[in-house]
Amino acid sequence: MPLLAQTASAVASIFRARDAQELDLAVGAAGGLLRLDAGGQAAPSEDRRGIAHAASIVQDAAAARAAEIAAESDLAMQRNAGLRSLCEFQRGILKWVSQGKSNAEIALILGCTKRTIDYHVLEILKKLEASSRAKAAAIFVSARARGP
Repeated sequence: MPLLAQTASAVASIFRARDAQELDLAVGAAGGLLRLDAGGQAAPSEDRRGIAHAASIVQDAAAARAAEIAAESDLAMQRNAGLRSLCEFQRGILKWVSQGKSNAEIALILGCTKRTIDYHVLEILKKLEASSRAKAAAIFVSARARGP
């Protein structure tokens, strides 16, 4: 299947997701876009740029849908208490997670180790009672949209 068709299909699946669990499944299915090829071989540079662009589109769609799902959720208010329980450092990490950054990227941005970020992301997920980064990001984005 051509990359454009794969990207369109992945984005359509993401926007059809009715809840965070379905969104996680759709994002997982779209993860194939991030692989260079089934054999693990490097693709030509133009293919890698196309794959990176497609992955960016899918990531943006997932973040947008995650925000919508969180806004629709009755649990959003309960999870505000979880947000308040985060320390300032964890809120900063969650901001970067909601922008689609990996733990390694966040570590570079904040000038600490990836292991430190790994630990704090797990703590964030526990405090927010979120089973995935997408759910935690949705909670954060939804809370920011509603204001203080």
